Amino acid sequence: MSVYVRTILGSTLITKLKEECVKFRDASQAGMTVVYLTVETLFGKSQILGGDAHESHFVVSVLVHSYQFSPAFPYSTEQIRAALRTHFRFEP
Repeated sequence: MSVYVRTILGSTLITKLKEECVKFRDASQAGMTVVYLTVETLFGKSQILGGDAHESHFVVSVLVHSYQFSPAFPYSTEQIRAALRTHFRFEP
């Protein structure tokens, strides 16, 4: 993922969510928020039928295998990775 996307998802997103008093109910919700915002930032509205699922799967594979979440997130990188692995049925 580009530095631009990491910056958006790292500091700007966390700052904005804190300003709006947003609380995640669990690590899965925190991870899926990052997935959704990343897909929207990188791909926008896909013109390919079913493309959104493929795009999400790709983003999740990158997040699960190599992305370090900001320490400002209320959940650790490992907690979010575990939740995304479970949700998308990735092997550990």
